[in-house]
Amino acid sequence: MRLVTHPGSLDDDALRALLGPRNLERARLYHAWGAVFDARRAGDELSARCEGSSDERYRVRARVTDDGVASTCSCPVGEAGGCKHVGAMLLRWRESPTAFVDTPALEERLRPLDRDELLALVRAMATRHARLDDLLPLPVCLPAPG
Repeated sequence: MRLVTHPGSLDDDALRALLGPRNLERARLYHAWGAVFDARRAGDELSARCEGSSDERYRVRARVTDDGVASTCSCPVGEAGGCKHVGAMLLRWRESPTAFVDTPALEERLRPLDRDELLALVRAMATRHARLDDLLPLPVCLPAPG
């Protein structure tokens, strides 16, 4: 799969199939309202933050490839990726791809960190996101050095 480099190919029919007609209309309102911010592109993944209807700000991610869209949102209904916040981000991508700042992929940003820096990062993440602590008993599979 590769990222669709021509966002215009993400037409209304594709968005309607992903979101449904009601969420597509709501996504248009959010997009017009300017709810999407901190838009980034790392490799084949798009991410952004999106204002919600309350004071909440949600984290939105999507991979838009020739094979379709795989997306998720941190909102209560966004786990399956078909929410208005995902739609608003995809509309922004379609309308203004240059608004998405190119950033290195996560693995590339983590690679230069030493052990102490990684531990500090994990501690900071666990402080901000209590559920992260639930993952610690899980085994970590690391690739063999080489």
